[in-house]
Parts: sequence; C-alpha cells; structure tokens
Amino acid sequence: MAAYVINGKVESSVVVLPEYDLYIMVEADDLLVSQPFARSSVQASGSVYYAYPPKLGGAALQSRLQLIDLIDNRTSGFYRYGAACVGLYNLIRGRHLAFIGHGIRIWDALAYFPLLHRFGISAAYHIGTTGLDLIASSNHDFIEEACGIISETEKITFSRLNPDCNLVISK
Repeated sequence: MAAYVINGKVESSVVVLPEYDLYIMVEADDLLVSQPFARSSVQASGSVYYAYPPKLGGAALQSRLQLIDLIDNRTSGFYRYGAACVGLYNLIRGRHLAFIGHGIRIWDALAYFPLLHRFGISAAYHIGTTGLDLIASSNHDFIEEACGIISETEKITFSRLNPDCNLVISK
C-alpha cells in the first residue's frame, strides 16, 4: 500500500493485494482496478474486522475489552486475521459491517482513506504519536459508539475523514 500526501491531504493511493490478483488505485476522481468487483450488501448485524497490536496495556486494553463487548452486542462477531489491509478490503467489498483499527501503524490503513470515501463508507480517525485509530462503517451509530469508547477511555479526540480537509495529527 502507498499513499501520496500533499500538504496534509491524501491525494492518491494504491493498494495491491496479490492473493486476490488485485490492485486498486485512486487519484482525484479516477478509480483504477485490475479487475472489476461489486460491493455486496452487508446485514445490519454483520461482522467487524478488529485490528489491534498484540501488546495493548493500560487504557488501550480497557478500550479493547469494551470494544469487544460492543461488537458482541451489536454485530455477528469479529475477525482478526492477517493484515489490516485485508480487513479494509473486505469492508469496501461489503463483507464486513465495520472496521476498527485500534492503535495500528498509520501505513496499515492510510492508503484506504480515499477508497473509503470513494465507496461511501464513513470513517473517524485519530493519528497520534503512537499510531492510528480508525473506525469505518456505513453504520454511523456504530462509529459513534466505538469512537466514544476509545475517546473516553484513552482521552483522545477523533476527526471525521474528509478528503477536502487536511489530516489532523495529534501530538
């Protein structure tokens, strides 16, 4: 994955998924893909892809416990396989109701920012000194609840993903 950022805006990106024989590139209003794909519709209680580092501690660990409870109560469960890149791909394909990236590396998701917008998926994010928190879904209530858990527990503020605005980076 690669993202081209100019003056704080993700101007273009490319995602290569060799196991799917697929590349996806977004530049301005152009979307290029190596093979066409259609989104499937997700059920209201679909699954969530939840990416987090293996050694969460303190407030982040408390957030994880509350997020898993939210996922268990509001969805059909969660997946945590391989790279966040595949979880985001399955979100834009409609195979997941939501994506939660909790304390992940920024390069694990930044290239998807223009794709999320392109596919009409709302997202909120926090970029800090220790990584990226990203909540993405077409279900706005789920985004609000998940962001609320992390915000309250870890004392951070989320920004709405908007391709017309500069990325907000907290220190």
